[in-house]
Amino acid sequence: MAFYVQRFWLSLFLIVSIRSILCSALSAQTAPESAVAPSEYLARLERGQVSEDACALINRNGQYRFERRFPNKTDVFLGALPPEQLHNFEEMLNQESLVRLSPRDIPNRLITDSLDLFLLDVFRPEGLQHLSFRDASSRKPFRNSVGQILAWFDQFRKLPHTQIAEANASRCMPAVPDLQSSGAQLKLEAPPGIAYLLTWSKDHFAARLAERSCIIVYADGHYRMEKSSQHFLESMTTHAFEAALDSAQIADLQKILDSPELANLRHNLDQTRPASEVEVTRLVIPRATTIQRLSFGSYFNVLGNSRKVGGISNLQYGVDQDRNLIRPLQQWLEKTIESNKLPGPTDTQATNCVPSH
Repeated sequence: MAFYVQRFWLSLFLIVSIRSILCSALSAQTAPESAVAPSEYLARLERGQVSEDACALINRNGQYRFERRFPNKTDVFLGALPPEQLHNFEEMLNQESLVRLSPRDIPNRLITDSLDLFLLDVFRPEGLQHLSFRDASSRKPFRNSVGQILAWFDQFRKLPHTQIAEANASRCMPAVPDLQSSGAQLKLEAPPGIAYLLTWSKDHFAARLAERSCIIVYADGHYRMEKSSQHFLESMTTHAFEAALDSAQIADLQKILDSPELANLRHNLDQTRPASEVEVTRLVIPRATTIQRLSFGSYFNVLGNSRKVGGISNLQYGVDQDRNLIRPLQQWLEKTIESNKLPGPTDTQATNCVPSH
C-alpha cells in the first residue's frame, strides 16, 4: 500500500512541476516582448493555481481587463480602478527593490510540490520587466515587494467588474495593432542593453528526476552553459561553464540564426495531458524589431486515452511539428558548446541563462 501511495504522490508532484513549466513557457511565449508607448499599459499580472488561472491587464489610466480561466469556461470582466487604488498600485510597482529585481535573482526550483505560479509584467520606460515565480518558495525572499503586490491582486479580484462575453477572452494580453497601419499606437523596439544572440534551454522530466540545460551566447562571443538537476524531495544542483567563441564560430552561428527557415518560424508549445516523461525546448532570439520566442514539447502520456493505440498501457507519445527546423541550430550548439566538459562538482547559483545587464 505504501508503494502505491508513494507512486501517487510522486506522479502528482511531477505533474505539478511539468504543468508549472508548461504554464511558464506559454506565458513567456505570449507575453508582451517589447517596450510599448508609456501612455498605454501599466502592468500585467497572472496567478495560476490548481483551481483556476486569473490574470489582469491594467492600463495607466486605471482601466483594466480581468479574466478567470477554469477547466471548462473563462469569465471575462472589464473595470476601472479608483484613483487612490491606482496610485497605491503604482507605488508598489515603483519600489526600488522591485525595479531592480531580475529573473536571475529568482530561485525557481525544477520540481515543486504545489502549483502557485505568479507572473508579473511591468511596462517600464526602458522596456518590459518580466518576472516569473513558480511557487510560494520562489517568492519568499521578496515578500516585502512581490508579496505586497500579490496581496493587492487578491483584493483586486473583489472589485466590482462588468462581465462581457467569453468570446472576448485574450489571456489579458495587450493587443498589438498592425505595424503597417498609420494609426498604430504601439512601437515594437528591441529592449535596450541586451547584447546577446540567443538563449537556449531544455527541460526534461522523467521518473524521479528533473533536469535543465541552458546556453546563452552574447554578441561578443562570450557564452555561459548551465546544467541543473533535482531529484524528487532533494535540493537542486547547478554546474556552470563559461568560455568564448572565436570570430569564425560567431559568423557560423549568425548565419544559422539569419536563415529564413528559422527567422520566419513561429511555434507555440503544444500543451498536452500530464505525462510521465516530458521534454520542453525553448529558444529566444533578439531580432531587429522584436524578440523571437519558440517553444517545443515532446512527451509520453500518463493519462492515456483507452480509445487510442497505446492508451491503456500509457505508450502514447507526441513530438511538436516544425521541431526539425531548429535542428541545424541544435546540432551546432551540441558540437560547438555542449561537447565541452563542465568543470568540477562545485555548485553555483542557477541563472537559467537569463541575460545579464
